[in-house]
Amino acid sequence: MQTRVYKITGSQGRKGSRIIALLDPGSTQIYVDREAAVRLRLKRTSKTFTLKVTYCDKQVNLDTYTVEFFLKSCDGTLTQTVTAHTVQNMTKNISAVDWSQENYKFSDLLSVPFEPFSEANSVSLLIGSDYLSLLRNLDTGSGTSAEPIAQLTPLGWICLNSPNVI
Repeated sequence: MQTRVYKITGSQGRKGSRIIALLDPGSTQIYVDREAAVRLRLKRTSKTFTLKVTYCDKQVNLDTYTVEFFLKSCDGTLTQTVTAHTVQNMTKNISAVDWSQENYKFSDLLSVPFEPFSEANSVSLLIGSDYLSLLRNLDTGSGTSAEPIAQLTPLGWICLNSPNVI
């Protein structure tokens, strides 16, 4: 899983709240957990509607509405306006690895400036290929074939790893 900490805010110029995102080039859209959207007071831009979504090998109907917000890199170098679909309990069973705490296990990752997670390590945002420019690889770290690989994206460093590595 490729995860990263970002800042998210409903208003330009505000500091923003930290959120963990899953970068998923296999998804065609961007989704935000509905509870997080409400908590962060993201601007609602549509009424509730039903969206047909392909989930693994089946299609499901999803009750959703769209929200608009600003996604920021934690170092402040990039801000992107985003429109996302809300999903109820989107990530209740997905947790992420905090690479700022795990990088010491791998010599090639020691110098990579991974952003530390906040108190929770649950994913609240899924960034799909509709924002492909955010998934672009600008630089890649090295390592053996069994070790995680760090990649620099426009919004910061992520890490690619096998679930058996940690």
